Formats: sequence, structure tokens, C-alpha cells
Amino acid sequence: MAQMQRIAAVLGPTNTGKTHYAIERMLAHKTGVIGLPLRLLAREVYDRIVAIRGPNVVALVTGEERIVPDRTQYWVCTVEAMPEGLAVDFLAVDEIQLCGDPDRGHVFTDRLLHARGLHETLLLGADTMRPAIAALEPKAQFMRRDRMSKLIYAGEKKLNRMGPRSAVVSFSVDQVYGIAELLRRQRGGAAVVMGALSPRTRNKQVEIYQNGDVEFLVATDAIGMGLNLDIRHVAFSATKKFDGRKMRNLFPNELAQIAGRAGRHMNDGTFGTTGEARPFDPEVAEAICDSRFQPLQKLYWRNSDLQFGSLGRLIGSLEAQTQNDWLTRVRESDDLAALKFMAEDAEVAARCSDGPSVRLLWDVCRIPDFRSISATEHATLLSQIFSFLHEKGQIPSDWMARQLARIDRPSGDIDTLSKRLAFVRTWTYVAQRKGWVDDEKHWRGETRAVEDRLSDALHEALTQRFVDRRTSVLMRRLKQKERLVAEISKDGEVTVEGQFVGKLEGFRFQQDTSATPDEAKTLRAASLQALAPEFHLRADRFYNAPDTEIDFTDQGGLMWGTHAVGKLVKGAEAMKPGVHVFVDDEAGTDIAERVQRRLQHFIDRKIATLFEPLMNIQRDETLAGLARGFGFQLTEGLGVLDRAQVANDVKALDQDARGTLRKHGVRFGQYTIFMPLLLKPAPTRLRLVLWALAEDLAEFPSAPPPGLVTIANDTAAVKGYYLKSGYKPAGDRAIRVDMAERLADMLRGHDSRAGFEANPDMLSITGMTLDQFANLMEGLGYKAAKGEREKVKAVPAADSAPAETADTPTDATAQDTAQEDAAAQPAPAEDAAQDPAADATPDAAPVPDQGAQKEEASVDPAAPAEPEVEVYYTFTWGGRRPAGQDRRPNAAGKPKGKGPRKSKDARDGKAKTFRAAPPKKEKKIDPDNPFAAALMGLKDS
Repeated sequence: MAQMQRIAAVLGPTNTGKTHYAIERMLAHKTGVIGLPLRLLAREVYDRIVAIRGPNVVALVTGEERIVPDRTQYWVCTVEAMPEGLAVDFLAVDEIQLCGDPDRGHVFTDRLLHARGLHETLLLGADTMRPAIAALEPKAQFMRRDRMSKLIYAGEKKLNRMGPRSAVVSFSVDQVYGIAELLRRQRGGAAVVMGALSPRTRNKQVEIYQNGDVEFLVATDAIGMGLNLDIRHVAFSATKKFDGRKMRNLFPNELAQIAGRAGRHMNDGTFGTTGEARPFDPEVAEAICDSRFQPLQKLYWRNSDLQFGSLGRLIGSLEAQTQNDWLTRVRESDDLAALKFMAEDAEVAARCSDGPSVRLLWDVCRIPDFRSISATEHATLLSQIFSFLHEKGQIPSDWMARQLARIDRPSGDIDTLSKRLAFVRTWTYVAQRKGWVDDEKHWRGETRAVEDRLSDALHEALTQRFVDRRTSVLMRRLKQKERLVAEISKDGEVTVEGQFVGKLEGFRFQQDTSATPDEAKTLRAASLQALAPEFHLRADRFYNAPDTEIDFTDQGGLMWGTHAVGKLVKGAEAMKPGVHVFVDDEAGTDIAERVQRRLQHFIDRKIATLFEPLMNIQRDETLAGLARGFGFQLTEGLGVLDRAQVANDVKALDQDARGTLRKHGVRFGQYTIFMPLLLKPAPTRLRLVLWALAEDLAEFPSAPPPGLVTIANDTAAVKGYYLKSGYKPAGDRAIRVDMAERLADMLRGHDSRAGFEANPDMLSITGMTLDQFANLMEGLGYKAAKGEREKVKAVPAADSAPAETADTPTDATAQDTAQEDAAAQPAPAEDAAQDPAADATPDAAPVPDQGAQKEEASVDPAAPAEPEVEVYYTFTWGGRRPAGQDRRPNAAGKPKGKGPRKSKDARDGKAKTFRAAPPKKEKKIDPDNPFAAALMGLKDS
């Protein structure tokens, strides 16, 4: 007895398990076919059945993909690709309510009317199809399936307040991309799902959503067609869409189809609006929650009994009307429009002279317009394909290869890759048609490979643009409350869970500046949580680090290697600064306190080491009275005092007090009171920092380069800078204070009233030219009178004087001349100052030029020689008191008081040599010396 054919309509809202029920029923039969509304959904169902029965018995047939094993038992297809005339035990059509779709409805209506399984037929869809199915298929049985969870209206929500596992729905590509970009900036990113995506791209996008890399999904209404995703909330950013003809509002049943994706299985879901979409009317929201909608009154239909006798008969059959009240003829579809356009082409019309040619043309016209460029462009391509097939029976391989080569370029932006992917779908569809290409297996593999490469590239482009993996990964791990692991490179770059988050500089975390403000909170929270152990380890290393690893900067910063860990702050005394540490609050107060203690120990020891002479004065209990008070002033001045400012205190010191202070290294100079040991570079650098702190300077001046005797005198420098640097300003230059005192000692031996000239020793210790020295002397209170005179040339000793007097000038003029000759030698001010001992010996006699002597010999001796002129300066006291000098110099350049009287020869201006000490006693010759006889002979001679 033959088994009775069963036709059942399984109707109900989303999340009722209709598709799952159909799969179970199909696998209960030996053979079966299931038609699904989307290529994406077909691939999902195919994978599920393969997992149960294996790939050898399951076929996948869509417009662009065809996997048909030899022993196929179960066919998973798109509704358009369902094989006609195939005898199978079971047949199912999903989303049967699409009979009411203006574009594709006629295909679903045809399956409703004609597609049947030998034993069982299932029609799956919304309850709105019940009256239509009952009228068109009286034998149908109805099964009502209720939703497994509740669907709740949540009203309007902003994107930044939307919970995780939410899907935002829009109906245009631009809106989808815009929302995804906003979610990337605010929430770490979003996956993108659209019907135009290839299954490979769509599956990879769904994967990053399902595995938690991102918490949000932005999609078109493609998610409403059976895609089973873990979605808790669906938000509509728009409620209008373009249906191919015009913009229109979505019907409540269409909104319900999409909103129903929220809450899978037993988990409740919510839906609402966001962005520019207005909140739903209460009636619409209630209808969606209760799945109560107006039944469909009309189904779109197109005649399937086509006539291929001629082009006119074919077009006529396609435009045939129906007399059924439930059916209405579909509007002109793309394939019919392409057929009409090509029928007007004389060449195409001439080729379609018989039935097989007309049928072939119709098959070509059914190639979907994946490219969506224009109807004319699409019809032109179809004409080319039809010409190949009609004339040669196949599409030429070289032409096919050229078409693929043009689009096989997995580079470019999202729009470019999307267009190439749409183009390749045309050739994927062509390769699936039986007999259209020479080597079907080869071209199906080639087109699939190109599509896969473009799909992967598009997925990467979508992910790169719309997913901030760093933020999404960290948010997920924070939510899971797992311990985050931070890795720190040698350069201090911090990665958490493999994501770069910033740099750790000392004990402060510098967050990656490329993060948006919305991302910054997540990055910082994750980073500081992961860095907590590192802060403790680093604090231990720092506390035990030697002082050689720590240093201070000219601006008062405190460095640990290359990392700033704190700064000096003003203390109660200049030599007792405080410390402010650079430690993030999140590191904890205990770490901050340890860092502060270590830095305070460092700077205290540094001051004690570099200012040890001052410390010794403070610790010397023998100092009392005025001496102790003066030592306190010297300590406050950090080892350098301007004598003019403490002149009265210096006068009050007796010789014993001065002697005690001198034992500590204090030098009482004419201009400055200082400690020579504290003029070295290291103490000077620290002194400037401590002085700048005490003076509350906003910007700390840097110490002069070490080793320079003079530096430029900048009038804009902060008052006191040169003194604390160890220099005394004088004219355009500032001279180091110890060198200024040496110069003062030299000047005491000259008559400042009658005037004197600079000697080579003066120029040597300053490292200056004569003009520069004159400017320096003017800065010290002297007048410099410039003059010119004929230069006296040195005469060879053999021609002018006996040997014993050759090196000694016979009068004052000759001595001055020798000094001027030495002073005229050019010497850079600062370079020469670094090593005064390296200056040339001023008394060295010039070597005669032999060539010049020959020229002089050829000149007429009667001709007068041009006199050589030299510049000289005469220095006299300027009449103003030099800074820091207790008493004005007298006529001889010395302080007033008794001194050695000048001889008559000196008063007459004659050169005279004096000895300050009594002549030394002659040392007796040791008679035991083997050279005693020779020495005695020399003495007698």
C-alpha cells in the first residue's frame, strides 16, 4: 500500500525551531530537498547536516556554489536553485512568507504551488501565511509553534549605552559602515553582516562576534532570515528601506522577523530603536511582542509554463495574467527586463530562430545582476555570453581567464573589494551552469579560489576598519575577571594579552595616544591591572639600585637610567631639597613611599659628597663667633659669595678666623669669596639646581660647559646666575672667579695711575686676544686707551748685543715691545682658556723667512722701508670701585698702606729688577761628588 503524501505548514514566529524541525524530518527520510531563502543560510544548514551524515551524501546547490557528491541523498539549496523534477521523499521550503516579496515572491509562490516531496512536504514560515496556504493547498495540515522565549520591547537606547551582544540593524551600506565605525570608537568594534557578503566573509565576521572578539553586530535585514546568533538585543537604526522602486516603511511583520533574532532558545530577548529611528508606536511594539499581524492577502506570481517557440511567445508567457484571487502578477523582474532589451537587438533576434536558442537566451537572462551597475551594462554582458554559447557552444577559456584576471586582486579598500567580489559572483554563477565552460571542474575551482581570496581580503578590511581588537580583547578579559598578563620590552613597550597598550616609563604608564577617549578608559583599566605585579618588582629593583644608576638633570629632574622617576622640590634650606615622585596613583602608596625614600637618600648623599667642604665647616665645632656666622653665610651661598655683599663681615673677621676658614679651603679673593673645590663641574651643576629651587625659578639655567675660563656675558641671564656658575661678569665676557683672582694678583704689581700694558701672562690666563682683554679690563673698572706705534723688530743676538745680554731687554721699551708682540698673537677666547699652559711661549724669537731675506737683498738699500704699526692698550684705573674690593687701589694698583718705596730709577721710568726675598745662600759643593772638580772649575770661571 502506497504511503500517503503529507503536506504540512509549520508556522510561527522566530525562535520556534522550525528549521531545526525540518532538518530532523528530512534526515528521517532516505532522500530530501530543503530550500532556504539565503545562500548564507543554505551554507549554515549544509554544514550542520554534513556534521551529522558526512559530506558524501549531502549536496549544496546555490546560484554560485555547487557541491554534488556522486551518492547524494540530501540537497540543501537556495529556493531559486532547487532542482526541478527531482523525485525525493522529503521536501521543505523555509520562510514561505516571502511569497509576498515583490522581487522574489514569484519563486516562493511557484514552490508553494508545485514543489512536493513523494512522502512529506513542509512549508515553514510566519503565521501570516495560514489563510493563503489553506486556500491554495486544501490538503495542508497546520502546525503552530510558539516562541521558546519572550521578546520584550526596550524602547530607545543610545549606542554608547547599549549592552553587549547587541545587533544594530540598518538598510543601507553607508549606514552600516557608519554605525560600525562609531561602535569601533566607542565600544571596541563590531562585526558586519550583509546579504551581499560571500558566505566565507560572512562566516568569518560572525565568528569574531560569536567568539567574543567584539560584542556588537551591525547588519542589514539579512539576519532576519534564519541566521542563529547569540543576540540579546536588536536595535533598529532605521525603519525605512529602499525596495528597488522607492523608500517605504517596513511592515510590522517584517520588523518582527528581524527583531525576533534577539533571544535564542530559552533566553529572552529585547528590541528597540537607536540613532535617528523614532521609537515604535505602542500598537506596533505590542504586535511584534505578541506576533499578531495581518495575514497576507496577495502572493506574487509569475507563469512557470513558458513557451519557447519564439521570443514573442516567451515574453508573452512571462507576462501572462492569473485568474486566482490569491495571486497577483509580479512586477517586471530583472531577467524579463534583460530579455526584452536583448530581443530588440537584431543580431540576438536573428540567432533566436528556434526553440533551443530561445531557451538558451532565457537561461542567460536569468544570470543575476550581481554587479548592479546598470540595466544596459548588464544586458550588454549577457549578449556577449549568449553570442559565445550560441556560436561556439561554450564560453572561450581565454576570455574567461581575462575576466577573472581583471578582478583577481585582493587589495584595495572595502568598497573596491566589495565590487570585485560582486563581479566574481557573475563568473561563479556562469561556471556552475552545465556545459557553459570547457572544463567545468577547473573553472569552478578557479572562480571559487578568486572568491575566497577576495572574501578573505574583505574580511580583513572590515575587521581592520571596524574592529579595535586591542580594546575588544581587553574588555572581554576584564569582564571575565581573569588575571591579565603584561609583557614589557626593553624599550618599555607594554603589551597586554598581545595587544600594545602603551609604554612604562619608570613608575608611570604612558597610554597609547592613538586610542580614542572612549577606548582610553578600557585600555587604562586593563593596563594598570596587568602592570600591578610589575610595579612591585620594579620598585624592589629601584630601591636596591646603586647611586650610579640615578642622576639629576639640569632642570631638577631625577632619572633612573633613561626614565624620569621624580623631581627635586624646594626645601626648608637650599641644601636640603625635597623630592616629588612620579608614580601612578594606581601603583599604590607603598610603592610611592619606597621610591620617595630612595630618591631622598640619593640626593642627600649627592649633596654630602659634592659639598663636603661646606659640610666640614658646618661640623667644625672649633669655629665660633664671626667665623661660624660667616661659614653659615657661605653655606647659604652654596660655596660662592660676592665679596661686595659681605664686605663688612669680611672686615670684621680677624686673622685667626680667616686662617681657620682658609684651612677649610675658603679663599678670600678681591672680587669673590669661594672654595676652589666647589668650582669643579659636578658641584657647579648641583649648585645651580639647588639655587634655582631656592629662588623658585620657573626654568632652571644650565651650567656652562666645563673647562672654559671665560664665557659670553648674557645681560638677560637671571641675576646671580654667573656667580653661582663660578664666573664674574666683566664686559662682554664673564671670567671664572679663580682666574679673575689670579688676574687681580697680577694687576697689583702695576702702576694703575701712570698706566701699564698687558703682558703675555695676563693674556695667557684669560685666553683672550688683546682687544678682548681690553674689554674685560673695562668691565673690571679700568680704562683702556688704545694707541698705535711703530713696531720694533727683534734683532738677531749675534749682530746687536753680546751673548750674555741677548735674552734680556736693556730698557723698558724693549720689554713692552716683547709683551706687545706676544699679545698680538691671535688666540680664541674660550678654546685657549681650556688649557692656558698650552699657549705659545711669548718670548720665543720669530724665525726669519729666508725667502724674504733674498727679496730684501735685491731691493735697493737706499729705498726707505715701510714701518710696521702695532696696536697697544694703556690701562689706568677708571675711578670707580670694582665690585667686591674693600679699598680703592692706589697709584700703584695696590691697596692703600705702607709699601716698598720706588727707587729713583723706577721713578725715572728705567727698567729695574727687584727680588722680593733675600738672596739664597750658595750651596756648598760636596767634596765626595765625582764631579766636584768640574763644578769648582765652572764656579771659578
